[in-house]
Amino acid sequence: MTPLLEYLIAAPIIELIVMVIAFGFFQKTKMIGVIDIFWSLSFFIQTIVAIIVLKPPMERAVIILAMVGIWSLRLTIHLAARFIKSKKDDPRYQQLLAAWQNDFDIKIFLMYLLQGVSVLILMGPVVCFTSDGNAISLPFTIAAVVLFSVALIGESIADAQLEQFKKRKTDCVCKTGLWKYSRHPNYFFEWLIWCALFILCIPSNMGIFMVYAPVIMYVLLTRVTGVPQAEKLSLEHRGAAFARYQKTTSEFFPWFPKENA
Repeated sequence: MTPLLEYLIAAPIIELIVMVIAFGFFQKTKMIGVIDIFWSLSFFIQTIVAIIVLKPPMERAVIILAMVGIWSLRLTIHLAARFIKSKKDDPRYQQLLAAWQNDFDIKIFLMYLLQGVSVLILMGPVVCFTSDGNAISLPFTIAAVVLFSVALIGESIADAQLEQFKKRKTDCVCKTGLWKYSRHPNYFFEWLIWCALFILCIPSNMGIFMVYAPVIMYVLLTRVTGVPQAEKLSLEHRGAAFARYQKTTSEFFPWFPKENA
C-alpha cells in the first residue's frame, strides 16, 4: 500500500472522529457555531496526519506545518475566544435552529459531517505539496510564503479592527482601517491564504490542478456562506447605514472608497 493511499484511508477516519467530538460539544453547549472552531482546527490535525503518513522531506514538512499550523491555530483561537465570550449562537446558526424543527440533531450531525468532507476536499494542496519527494522550488516557495504572510497579517488586523469596533456597541458600520477599503477584508485575506497554498504546490506533480482550492474558497466566501449571509444580516441590523456603506465600499477586493457615492 502506498503512503498516499494510506493517507486517503486514514484522513476520513480522523476527520470523522474530529466531527463526532465537535458534535459532542454541540450537545453540551447547544450552540451550532462550535463547528467553526473544529473546522479550522481540522486543517492542523490533517496536516500532521499527512506529514506522519506521507513522510515528506524535512524542508517540506517544516514549511507546510508552519504555514497551515500558524493559520489554523490563529483562526481556531480567534473563533474559540469569540465563542466563549458569546452567550448566544451566531445569527446564521440561529436561523437554522428556527428552521430545523424535526430531527434537529440528525440534521446538525449531517451538517457537521459535510463540514468534515469540505476539509478533506480542501486539503488537496497540502497533500500535493507534502507527497512530493523532490526538492522544493525556491522561487515558488518564497512567493507563497510572502503572500501567506501578507494574508495572515491582513486577516489578523481585520479581525482585531472588527473586535474593537464591536466593543463600542454602536449601530454604526465599521468602516475604519481595512474596512474602509473592503466590506469583508477578513474574507479577502482568508482567500489569499488558499492562493498562497496553491502557489506553493504548483511545481509539484498535478500541482497546477490544485487551483480548485482557492476557486472553491472564493465561491464559498463570496456566493454561499460568507459575504451573502453577512450582508443580509448587516442590512437587517444596520439598515440604511449599511446600504450607504455598500454604495461606497468594495464588496470583496480592497479598493479606494467612492467618496461621492
